[in-house]
Amino acid sequence: MLHSLIRKEGCRTMYEVYCDSFLLYSSTIENLKIIKPKVSLEDNKTGSFTFTIYPDHPYYDVIKKLTSIVTVYQDDYLLFRGRVLNEEIGFYNEKSITCEGELAFLFDSIQRPYNYSGSITGFLSQLITAHNSQVDKSKQFALGNVTVTDPNNTITRSDINYTKTWEVIDKKLIALLGGHIIARHQNGVNYIDYLADYTAISNQKIEFAKNLLDMERKRKGQDIITALIPLGANLKDAEGNETKERLTIKSENGGLDYITDADAVAQYGLIFGTNIWDDVTVASNLLTKGRAYLASLSSAIDTLELSAADLAGIEENINSFHLGTYVRVTSNPHGIDQNFRVTKLQIDLMNPVANKLTLGGTIKTLTGNMTQVLDVKNGKDGKDGKDGKDGADGQNGKDAAIQSDTPPTDTSMLWLDTSLNPPLLKRYAPEYQLLIAEPSDWASNYTTYFIFNSKTGAYSAVTGTTTPAWVEDTYYQYVNWVTVNDTTQAFYLMEKNVSSEISKSETNIMSKVSEEYYLKDETDSLISSVSTTVEQNKNSVAILFNQYLADLEALAQGTDANFEEIKKYIRFIDGKILLGEVGNELELQIANNRISFLQSNAEVAYFSNNKLYVTDGEYTNSLRLGQFAFLPRENGNLSFKKLT
Repeated sequence: MLHSLIRKEGCRTMYEVYCDSFLLYSSTIENLKIIKPKVSLEDNKTGSFTFTIYPDHPYYDVIKKLTSIVTVYQDDYLLFRGRVLNEEIGFYNEKSITCEGELAFLFDSIQRPYNYSGSITGFLSQLITAHNSQVDKSKQFALGNVTVTDPNNTITRSDINYTKTWEVIDKKLIALLGGHIIARHQNGVNYIDYLADYTAISNQKIEFAKNLLDMERKRKGQDIITALIPLGANLKDAEGNETKERLTIKSENGGLDYITDADAVAQYGLIFGTNIWDDVTVASNLLTKGRAYLASLSSAIDTLELSAADLAGIEENINSFHLGTYVRVTSNPHGIDQNFRVTKLQIDLMNPVANKLTLGGTIKTLTGNMTQVLDVKNGKDGKDGKDGKDGADGQNGKDAAIQSDTPPTDTSMLWLDTSLNPPLLKRYAPEYQLLIAEPSDWASNYTTYFIFNSKTGAYSAVTGTTTPAWVEDTYYQYVNWVTVNDTTQAFYLMEKNVSSEISKSETNIMSKVSEEYYLKDETDSLISSVSTTVEQNKNSVAILFNQYLADLEALAQGTDANFEEIKKYIRFIDGKILLGEVGNELELQIANNRISFLQSNAEVAYFSNNKLYVTDGEYTNSLRLGQFAFLPRENGNLSFKKLT
């Protein structure tokens, strides 16, 4: 591999894309560009990489379906390795390429019928050896680390069919034993690891009001089972023939064929389910497997889908998010402060703001904690008196919070505001709270509000239908109930700066318009910046467009569509700017020393070296040359006069 290690320049994350030994893309090389490069990675999935390449790319023709090996590097980290799967050619001969990850190589080989009894390592080694005998060297693997274990220390697997290698791994190992299949690369060798869990912890955190942009929490209640009937292998009759009856745990479980999770039953009730272990022939082993399996299903599992800014590109000594690593997520408003494993990554090589990562694990929810806090009513009965009557009942405990849709009158209590979803725990603390609103909105939305006057350094209460002339960018509203541990007040005020300037010198004219948004907190953060600069001198016109975004996911959504719309009218080709709708016969072309007017791709006029050159000209009124002019007469004739 000709990959050259990329060093960070100012901590900026760099990407390189190779097709075999050819460098397709580098964020530092201007003529090596591809469009919409996106990597999708998921735990125990093959993953994918998609991009578009145009005919003017020097390596447009080197990409071969199914045979080319494509690699994506993030700095010096191998982010993706796989092969070209699909190719679609568009109207302008652009190629839309879809690549699948290297685990898909395991679909290229067949496992013939087998009967196996032994260790997990031995079984996986057998599968990999059979795979390697059927594929070329670039698609072969060596067995790496195996940390998944089985309670019986021995597994039994068999199959009478001809099955794809990946399907065998998925159904005979992952589905029954759990764990994670990982492709790893070391010293030129492609390894397959089978790990019980990941151990790496990212040194980059996801924190509310810092790099957490959006969050969606998903819970699948249909996956919850509180009572399990474990079933083993088919039993045999006296003659040794297999029957339809399966092994159960009755002999090892007091005559019952099911087990329960008491805590889960108390919370969700009895919800029965079954699971079959075809290779288990001993009831005690079946009971062990059943208990482990039930423990994994009896809890409601939440997954977090987050949009988070990757700070590795702007901060030193922190790493980017990688699949399988554990990440610390802290968000007080959501009641979350724990480690989660990255189970899915979507990376846009050209737009880091659009990156998404999915984290999985059991969440200790804010509402769950509230339930424990609030559920303390009714004290225990008093103890029995010795040789006498029962003692009096203990005094009922007081609720830790009042649950209601409206603010309670008792301000000494916490208030669980059930009008919100999820409910928020609030406290009574009259104070000023930051508001986000445009000045024009205040008259209609608020009758009384408080405004900070930066001129005087004082707060003023305003009541009425008009907004004072001195309104500044900081707005406050007087409130009584505030969210417990809510840190959002300190971060939600946006500051918008718009500036425009025009400067003129002997050599050029410079025009610049910029717009910046700041998120105001104790460390002001630049959220977005957009600027346009036009520089004109006697030889050239230069236009510079600059845009920086570190905004919420909502700002990233639709960017691709907007970009495609802009490309219809503004294009950058070979160092030139083309203005005009694609397909229209009229275009304006701006080069370093020439502005050309094109009709049907032919130059009909151009500006260069302070002169205008026109193939054919037609003037509807007059033509002036210095102090002289051609002027039309009322009778239709033309006069040539000197102007005074």
